[in-house]
Amino acid sequence: MRFALADLVVAGDRAVLRSRVFNDDVAFYVASFLTVTGNMITELVEVWTDDIPMREENS
Repeated sequence: MRFALADLVVAGDRAVLRSRVFNDDVAFYVASFLTVTGNMITELVEVWTDDIPMREENS
């Protein structure tokens, strides 16, 4: 699987990112919400799409 970052927003100790995780067959779109404390991720919530066959994504 490969990872492509589409967008990143950081404010203080919080971050939100939008990305795509994919290979030659399928792709997933992901929204991640993070809280960082002392240089460590202390909270992470992710929302993933269902898998999308690459033929549909490229249509």
